[in-house]
Amino acid sequence: MTNKLTLLLTLMTALLMTTVACSDLEEDCDPATDEACICTLDDDGTEVDDCIDNETDDGEACSCSTDPGPDNEPECGNDVCEEGETPDNCSADCEEGGPVCGNDACEEGEDAESCAADCDDDGPISEARFVLLQDDTPSVTEGTPGSDVDAIGLIKGDGSGEFFAQTLSAESDVSCEGNDACDTSALLDAPDVVVGGECFGGGDVDTNLFTSLNQGFVIVGFSGGDNGDQIIENGDSIHVYEIGATECGRFDDDPYSVSVGVSDTDTGAFVDLAVGEGSNIIPVEGLP
Repeated sequence: MTNKLTLLLTLMTALLMTTVACSDLEEDCDPATDEACICTLDDDGTEVDDCIDNETDDGEACSCSTDPGPDNEPECGNDVCEEGETPDNCSADCEEGGPVCGNDACEEGEDAESCAADCDDDGPISEARFVLLQDDTPSVTEGTPGSDVDAIGLIKGDGSGEFFAQTLSAESDVSCEGNDACDTSALLDAPDVVVGGECFGGGDVDTNLFTSLNQGFVIVGFSGGDNGDQIIENGDSIHVYEIGATECGRFDDDPYSVSVGVSDTDTGAFVDLAVGEGSNIIPVEGLP
């Protein structure tokens, strides 16, 4: 009688542990045909890969079930644009131009509760990597309208050097209407307008060497090529090489504003740094 009672208790214990170990798993499965199939020992829940007909190669009892996946899978239709959802795959939750969880930008409408991938309790959790340079010239004339930018540099506060813009966001907006210097790629890499100590070598203006913003803006990044991976931190500085009286001793110093952000697609998520004019070095401060 005692042996039967002991056996009964053992079987009940094994059954209970199997139930607990597999409480988060769904119906039985075959690991040979189902990659999501997980097999565990019945006595302690250890995951194994040799469970066949509820027994391992060593003769231990085991069970196999399908893992249903993480509890935080996005649910389309719950009015929250969650990580993994976009306007394309869930227009019910995500609007065109609205916040997209998982794009490394803590955007308007997102917080730590709705999108922990992008935001924490203090706001954005990702590093700033992009500069938005906005032309603030109040009125322009044809030719080279607005701020004329030769280059944009990131001067690292740790003394590692100055790194020039390598990438240009497709969100940049510079009009070519009445603008002979609207090629935005001209402001990438190191400055090249000053030759032999003089702008354009003392000769005629070469509109292939700079970009006239024409009351528009550009968004640039500094990572890539020989620059490696560059982030923008408090203590760094942004050097705007604007062609004007300061840089060249001729032309006008036109006004502009500088801001930094974690995304090169969301123009509303940038942190304003300062306004300036002419060739100017603007310190980075006040970032989260």
